[in-house]
Amino acid sequence: MREEGVVVSLDGESARVRILPRRSCGGCRACAALGPGETLIEARNLAGARPGEQVRIEISGPDPVLAAVLVYLIPLLGLIAGSIAGTALTGSEAAGLGTGVASLACLYWAAHRYDLRVRRRGTAPAAVERIIERREGREGD
Repeated sequence: MREEGVVVSLDGESARVRILPRRSCGGCRACAALGPGETLIEARNLAGARPGEQVRIEISGPDPVLAAVLVYLIPLLGLIAGSIAGTALTGSEAAGLGTGVASLACLYWAAHRYDLRVRRRGTAPAAVERIIERREGREGD
């Protein structure tokens, strides 16, 4: 997916790009999950863009179905399995619920750790592909 936006800030080799989702983005919902209106995306700055420049970014990422399974379905199954196992082992529904909630929390923690590990590897899901409009006063122009 390609989007256009304006570089807001730089952080090492990454750029924060402000984009305004278009109507065609309604099917994807990747940005809509973060809230309505403008969205900030962190992208690898392959084009060497500077703050204030309009850029085109390429957004790639995991399969949305796989991401939904990892974030929603697996923790939900952990909650259910933990509750059933806790109830069976202790004979108490309250203890079973506690076990289920603990299982849910552990699985969300694992998903968070996985996300941090992927980010540390530098495999950002977006990259600044090219500069559309250069900022005035940039050195070397």
